[in-house]
Amino acid sequence: MGFQLRATEVQSLGFASIGVGYTVVGVGAAKPGIILILANFTDAAVMFSFTGNTDHIPVAANSSIIIDIQSDKDIQGDVRLSAYTQYFVKRLTGSVPTSGSFYVSHFYNT
Repeated sequence: MGFQLRATEVQSLGFASIGVGYTVVGVGAAKPGIILILANFTDAAVMFSFTGNTDHIPVAANSSIIIDIQSDKDIQGDVRLSAYTQYFVKRLTGSVPTSGSFYVSHFYNT
């Protein structure tokens, strides 16, 4: 039998909370993740991080990125984000958001 794809509640961070240093986006999901959707609905580019101290993924203003962690399963075993992984965002140099929010949608399987 296959698996069922489930989603946790979307996590968000408003534009006024996005500063020069990393800020956590919501709370860590209780389930290991297999798909993430990063949606930057602000009017400025931001940097996304899995650790809060290392730059990982720049996200352009008014854009989204889908990260499908299990899309190419040519290795043995499951590849997932750890449960309770927190996500972080900061503004890019010279890019100050004045409207909107940043969202993280976290999907897992059962």
